[in-house]
Amino acid sequence: GTQYYRLRSSGSGRFGAFASLGNRPDMPGYLTELGASWTRLNYPLDGSPLTNALPFLEAGFNLVLTFNWREAGGVLTTYGTPGEWPNAGFPFLNRATYQQRVRDALTPLLPYLVLGHQVWVQCENEIGDASLAADGRYWRGTTADYLSQLGAFAEAARGLSTNFVIVLTSFASENLDTVLAPADPKYAFQTNRMITLLALGDYDAADLHFYGGTVDIPAKAAWVTARLPAGRRWCSTENGG
Repeated sequence: GTQYYRLRSSGSGRFGAFASLGNRPDMPGYLTELGASWTRLNYPLDGSPLTNALPFLEAGFNLVLTFNWREAGGVLTTYGTPGEWPNAGFPFLNRATYQQRVRDALTPLLPYLVLGHQVWVQCENEIGDASLAADGRYWRGTTADYLSQLGAFAEAARGLSTNFVIVLTSFASENLDTVLAPADPKYAFQTNRMITLLALGDYDAADLHFYGGTVDIPAKAAWVTARLPAGRRWCSTENGG
């Protein structure tokens, strides 16, 4: 089913929907009927063109685009291969190649920025640290690998347009539960990891996923807000419960 989120950003308190890969041609029509103004799409950065985003922009939506790097022959395989981890992103082998693919993907979106659309671009979904948590299914690298990738991603996107908003990887709902529970065995690991990402990452907005109840959201948002560097903000692109 469709997942809904509320994008909390300056100048927008509107709802949107998470349309996954965006490959259903009827989805923009459904979003229009729902009164949505935003949509989030996933995009495997593997050399294929980012064509599925264009119908949403043509229909007047603002976008959050979540990229994961999976180009054959272009990934570090220290912690597995794309075949073994079909939903994961991977650290790049070559920074220049990675940045060129980011530019190739984003260049067709530049005219829509001129028209006033907001396009927020996210580097990877719900990363973990594969050197410490071997079962992480969305990122097969370390925290340091991710920070390097995020820096390259942000540099490439801003080199095309400073109107792109750079989104830090999303924090999973269960990780936000953990940092509010000092007795949790994973408390120290998750707290240190998330503080490191918030403090050292090159981004404009952090992304929080909420899959509990609404009663949990204020404390989770407050925990992140208290650790955001000046000038950064947060959004939420996945919600359910």
